[in-house]
Amino acid sequence: MMNSFLRKSALVALLGTGLCFSSYAQRGGNFLHFTSTESDRAMVNMDAPQGSFTLEAWVYFNGSSFANAGQYNTILEFGNDADWFGVNGTGELQLYGVLQGGIVPVRTWAHVAYTWDGTTSRLYLDGNQVASSTDAPRQSGLTLGIGYNSGDTGWQGYIDEVMIWNTARSATQIQSDRTNGTSAASPLLLGYFKLDEGSSQVIANQVNGGPSGILGTTGNAETTDPARTNSVINSTRTEGTMASAQLAPNFPNPFSGTTTIPYTLRQSGQVRLRVLDLTGREVVKLVDEVKPAGSYAIPFNAAGLTAGVYVSQLTLDGNTITRRMLVR
Repeated sequence: MMNSFLRKSALVALLGTGLCFSSYAQRGGNFLHFTSTESDRAMVNMDAPQGSFTLEAWVYFNGSSFANAGQYNTILEFGNDADWFGVNGTGELQLYGVLQGGIVPVRTWAHVAYTWDGTTSRLYLDGNQVASSTDAPRQSGLTLGIGYNSGDTGWQGYIDEVMIWNTARSATQIQSDRTNGTSAASPLLLGYFKLDEGSSQVIANQVNGGPSGILGTTGNAETTDPARTNSVINSTRTEGTMASAQLAPNFPNPFSGTTTIPYTLRQSGQVRLRVLDLTGREVVKLVDEVKPAGSYAIPFNAAGLTAGVYVSQLTLDGNTITRRMLVR
């Protein structure tokens, strides 16, 4: 697979409405969907690298603006801000307390990177250097959080292809990582998380002997875990809400057997309520008709479904919102 990286340009799929593509995206396979809840994260038993190092990831912010999401939108964080790598409230890429620069785009895939060579800190956005500083990073954090770790705002959207290096990658190398990936046997590569696993809670480290991680914080499947998917849901910033409708959490959740999916319409319109698996495949269509404004509660029986995370999807006049459900 290392020799056949598919540039997904982006597999940017509005679940259930087909595929649309942007000019750049991360390479093939799954990626993680984050909703910004504090426990919606992945954890790796990896301390902040010492000496020269590089952080890299593909990210997609699924919001109207970074300021609306929070002041510190976490991509990667070791411990508590030691180091923190993410996007601040003005949309700039930032290594907390060290430097910031470049405006990270909204609702499109972007490649982000930070390097420290022992003398200079540098930020890269889509392969281009956007900021530099002689300020040094902290490098004292214990445990890596992907999407969230401690005290800041969790990521809203998607993260993929996380790389941690024990060396400062050059601009040419970062551009190569961005377009071609890298070999898991690359010297000084500490962590390479492609996030392609299926239903497992484990996040595999492609580096032989490198620490792996887990979805969430317990290793057990929970509704707050980031979900693996290969489709982008980009219809709304906040999971479950839009101006004309609200999709409430199903109850009970997690569940086996039957659950109830509530939704509210603030205006009448053509409504479609479906349950999808994480590949975007329709499991069942529960509603597909014109409905007046009002509140509804639709039963759904999961008989015959394998255990795992599924998506309830409400579409009103072409606008789509989703929530995740966990079948035991």
